Amino acid sequence: MTETELAQRIRSLERRVARLEAREGLGPGDPPADPSDPLPPPAPEVPQDEIVALLREDKKVLAVKLYSDATGARLGDAKAAVDRFEAAYLAGG
Repeated sequence: MTETELAQRIRSLERRVARLEAREGLGPGDPPADPSDPLPPPAPEVPQDEIVALLREDKKVLAVKLYSDATGARLGDAKAAVDRFEAAYLAGG
């Protein structure tokens, strides 16, 4: 694999990880799960399609509010999650 191919593969994998983090409401700084911890309650349903549609319409504030309302996340956390959606789904991904 050439250096260019490797760089492209890394970028592709980083986009996939960002999508997974956005879908699961995780951030790059979140610690890995401890296998000895009990299972957390199920995550609230995130309206991914609606959030991405709002982002495509340049309605980021509404996307943040929708995420916050759907998940109960604080606005700062909701904005961070929507930023991850934006990076994963709209930034060349």
